[in-house]
Amino acid sequence: MIILKQTGLLQTISLVPNGGLGYIEIEGDKNDTLISKVVNTTNQGYYVSIDVVLDLIEDRFYTLKGYTDNTKQELVVYDRIFCTNQSKYTINKGSYKENPTNNEYVIIK
Repeated sequence: MIILKQTGLLQTISLVPNGGLGYIEIEGDKNDTLISKVVNTTNQGYYVSIDVVLDLIEDRFYTLKGYTDNTKQELVVYDRIFCTNQSKYTINKGSYKENPTNNEYVIIK
């Protein structure tokens, strides 16, 4: 999952594509947003980075699809984006509760 901020500034997304990446589509989960962009990538070893300016809405999920070009014949990246302005966001904060146990178990033969 990719975490991005709701800002009009340049943001960097790091991806591991299955081929050459040249075009991305970002669709909102509520099907109210569709962003299409031709992108230039920077190779960073086993992954690539793209710098983009996106108009996202905070506290929403998006689906990112990356293609080799704008004909959209070869899908090379599929990922999720969550937009938040929180600096340290965790979806499990405070929700884990450990259940006490005595580790007894029975083996049935």
